Amino acid sequence: MGQFEHNVTFSSVDLTLVASERPKVMGRVLGAVMKLLGSKQISAIEPITVLGISGLESALRTLQSGKSTGKLIISPRPGEQVKVTHRRASGFLKQNATYIIIGGTGGLGRSMAKWMVHRGARHIVLLSRNGRKTAELDRLAQECSQLGATIHVRSCDVVKEASVKAVVDECAKSLPPVQGLIHAAMVLRDVLFEKMTFEDYNQVVEAKLAGTWNFHRALAGQPLDFFVVLSSVAGIVGNRGQAAYAAANTFLDAFVQHRTQQGLPATSIDLTAVEGVGYLAENAARQSEILQTLAGSTFGEAEVLALVEASICGHVSRFSNSQVITGLNFSGASLPFYADDAKFSHLRDAVLATTQGADGDGSQAASAQDELTRAATYEQAGQGVAARVQEKLCAILMLQAADMDAGSSVKSYGLDSLNAIELRNWIGKEYLSHLQVLELLTSGTIGDLAALVLKKTKIKHVQKAA
Repeated sequence: MGQFEHNVTFSSVDLTLVASERPKVMGRVLGAVMKLLGSKQISAIEPITVLGISGLESALRTLQSGKSTGKLIISPRPGEQVKVTHRRASGFLKQNATYIIIGGTGGLGRSMAKWMVHRGARHIVLLSRNGRKTAELDRLAQECSQLGATIHVRSCDVVKEASVKAVVDECAKSLPPVQGLIHAAMVLRDVLFEKMTFEDYNQVVEAKLAGTWNFHRALAGQPLDFFVVLSSVAGIVGNRGQAAYAAANTFLDAFVQHRTQQGLPATSIDLTAVEGVGYLAENAARQSEILQTLAGSTFGEAEVLALVEASICGHVSRFSNSQVITGLNFSGASLPFYADDAKFSHLRDAVLATTQGADGDGSQAASAQDELTRAATYEQAGQGVAARVQEKLCAILMLQAADMDAGSSVKSYGLDSLNAIELRNWIGKEYLSHLQVLELLTSGTIGDLAALVLKKTKIKHVQKAA
């Protein structure tokens, strides 16, 4: 910038326009510039950085920072993805229609209601079992009222067909026609399947199963624009202590197929854990447990709303047959607990092949059974089992290997009965060694557990010296 001290002016001109309108002037200027370059009185700006179109955003940010030197050039490349802003589908919901959200008084339900108002909805019915109004609902109603919308909070036991019919009849008498429904209700009662009572099972299943079916029947004569059910990835991968919840969500996925086969609109969104709003945000004590169970896979509020929008607008059926699955988190660094499920074998094999390719030799690591069979001594066999058990335990509890002391008891790391079942099942599959949960929890150190595995395994291996 020192040139400005000599009264020098820097101007930017359109060289293409100059060449077109004043070709002689352009010729003289280029001739002068080439002479200066030839005599080395001037030189090209350096460094020259060439980026593809996908790097346009970072290039502009670099320029805005004021720290860039040289020249940034954007050059299109074959097959490059271009970032575009999606057209916002604002106003696609109808002002002269009523939309129902089952389980709508919770955090996620309130979020969806507000989002729907911003998309044009003017009549939204939020259903809960007690219909109780809270300070959060009052604030929501006031905010939506300023936008010209009305929030109606109603009590409805969706398990009872008569209660559902009463709400639908009330809407028909006092509100515009119901043209869309979102089912977001759920009941959680985590318990081991072997200890589950029919009452435990029924309470979890009924909210989703009976509630969905009752509204399907009650609205059979209504030309709905959408019927969205918030299902769970638990129905796809399973979840410790949630057999009933997984079954309920599997029903939702099947129910959606039933509706679509009849030519009726329906979409199921199999959500992973949602952070920032909804159940996790309102039950802080269970956050770490749930996130650990789902291998740390989470969604945010904006992502859920984007999926709901795509479902309502019909942007998912072509690719997913009206079922959207989220939260399947496969990475070579740490495969999730459900990676051993046969239905995910193609994903697991693809990830492992990529990881092994990156490592160079492409050879597969020896299986636990092969390693045990090849062990030369009993001590070597025990060390191999202990190392693999410790690795699995770290994955289950989401701990680093450095945080685990092989000399401490297995139970000292907070291993509960649900986690113990996962570890027991893994040991049974890898080592053909079938343990009771109580045996596992009281086995002592990881080394002691490894010895117990060796004692019960059906795999032939070197025995302990007498």
